Amino acid sequence: MARTDQQFPLRLPPELKEKLENACKESGRSKNAEAVYRLEKSFEEREDYQIYFHLMMEVHKDQQQKIDELHKMVQLLTDKKAT
Repeated sequence: MARTDQQFPLRLPPELKEKLENACKESGRSKNAEAVYRLEKSFEEREDYQIYFHLMMEVHKDQQQKIDELHKMVQLLTDKKAT
């Protein structure tokens, strides 16, 4: 059976190659499998970060609306008190 995965020659600095080899020993994966695993994880983490970021922006937007409402209420109370 022919492989359908694309080959991708890759140059690594010696320190990174050593880290990859150490990770392979710990995980029991081949260098290729470890590199693929770590690349996939990095993209998943980015997607998770983007989801988290959008959720936090929604929370911020909601909180800002509440703060604006409170400012309006304080202004109304201050105006009432001044009259």
